[in-house]
Amino acid sequence: MPKTTNGNVSFLTTATAAGQQAAADVQFFATELGPQPGVKEIAPLVVAGIAGAVATAASAAATLANTAVGIVGLVKDSDDDAAKDALEVEILNNTSQSLVPFNYVPTKCDFTEVAQPLLPTATDSFLLTSGSVGRFSTDTKLTLSFMIGSSAKAIQVDLGLGYASSKNLTSWTAGMKVDGQSQAFPQQLQIMGAQFIGNSGYPSFSVYVTPVESTTGKITVAFYDTQTS
Repeated sequence: MPKTTNGNVSFLTTATAAGQQAAADVQFFATELGPQPGVKEIAPLVVAGIAGAVATAASAAATLANTAVGIVGLVKDSDDDAAKDALEVEILNNTSQSLVPFNYVPTKCDFTEVAQPLLPTATDSFLLTSGSVGRFSTDTKLTLSFMIGSSAKAIQVDLGLGYASSKNLTSWTAGMKVDGQSQAFPQQLQIMGAQFIGNSGYPSFSVYVTPVESTTGKITVAFYDTQTS
């Protein structure tokens, strides 16, 4: 496991590795943390009901599946937006730490909703559309930056997503930087991520991404307290 400034990180670059680690993390979440009734977000200004908190262990696992529902459908229902592509990026904080989305950088797309700071077990979403460019293209990219943990001992996670289209495959691709260490993931993966083991006082967590193979849809980014064998 490669060393970083504040711990060690292992990138999960195969479906088997990501699936096995996710199974352990979701099981721990189900038995030790579980959802907290009524917890949605830290900031009261967040619009409730965009994406509800995880309610059961089964739904916690199901959030790792690709779906194309939720606020994206609201965008596509508008006649004015019928010619636009839309993507929802749902953020799940299934950890015992606070999680703060603190920066985002769009290229050839527009953010119309931005996720807020998240309490443990809370969820919120980013929503982006193709805006004035008409449709998402291979020039469409976005970077989302997060801090997980508390104050001076928080760990930064940067997630990059880009739209890719070829003769045989259309999908969103992902790259990740955790505490300064970077990894680009193969385009064919349906689940990928990283496991971070923090030094004393720093958080330990896993983060997973599930891209979709369409311009319009929903990508889930899920953070969990990591489990080691």
